[in-house]
Amino acid sequence: DQPGTLARTFLSEDTTMWRYITSQSKEENPMEKAEEMFRTSCQWRDDISLVNTLYPEWRNNLTDPDKPRATSARARFGDLIYHGGMLKAKCCIAEGASLGGPVLLERLGMVDLPGLYADEYAFNCAQTSYIINLEEAWNSVRATSSVPKVRGMFIMDMSGTGLSMLGYISTIKALTKQGILRYPEISQRVYLANAGWVLSTLWEAAKPFIPARTLFKVKIVGSTSAEQEAIFNDVEGGAASLPTYLGGELLPDQCPQLCPALSVDDAYGVVLKEILDSHEKKTEILYPSDTEEFLAAALVHARKQSSS
Repeated sequence: DQPGTLARTFLSEDTTMWRYITSQSKEENPMEKAEEMFRTSCQWRDDISLVNTLYPEWRNNLTDPDKPRATSARARFGDLIYHGGMLKAKCCIAEGASLGGPVLLERLGMVDLPGLYADEYAFNCAQTSYIINLEEAWNSVRATSSVPKVRGMFIMDMSGTGLSMLGYISTIKALTKQGILRYPEISQRVYLANAGWVLSTLWEAAKPFIPARTLFKVKIVGSTSAEQEAIFNDVEGGAASLPTYLGGELLPDQCPQLCPALSVDDAYGVVLKEILDSHEKKTEILYPSDTEEFLAAALVHARKQSSS
């Protein structure tokens, strides 16, 4: 590796390398597996130009709440479709090194899976938004110096999920496959919240096939306040730091960092309106880098919709 590369930066961070090694500690030849995972994840970041291109494209504006965080139409579109984000509050799990880690929220039941299945452009944009959110969490755990081996927490809001999702398992896998492969040991705990009987039944059936290390992290909670108390205890501020659909006190407009999980149709409409409004007002033209590409994708989508 050449000096200054991302791989060399990671190599200089003891706790980052600990994440790769720990994630493979139960495998045969764990050091070889850890090295392979490290090299492929660094190469993957280079191949998709994650650090130099995608991340600033998706997260260029983090200071002005009245403007989108994205600088391109595809990034704005992806964030509108994506179903989660990172909360402002930090993790405070009592056991383990998790004080100050990130809290990521995903609303799987809100995803427009039929829309993503039918529209490759929309799928690619949403998948990149998913990656960007994981990269934010990765950078957060790397930057936390008070607890060197800090990890965070995932909260999966399962309300709205059901048997119909089984028809889109391949889409869900493709959307989320980079998480385990590229971001080792960023979570101490995973909550499956608002879990109904379908999820609970499927989970019981799947448990024997899930590695013990992963199984230990997962906790299923229902929708009652008594059950969700466990989540409150693991997040700084408790209910005051969580949205209402998790039993918390924050309304949707108080969580602007969470992507809204719009349908593919609605997301196309929002971005189109933003582009047209910026041209009509002749002020700052939004998304000049890829407006034509987005409009072409929107036209293909509209033709498919009209013919179906």
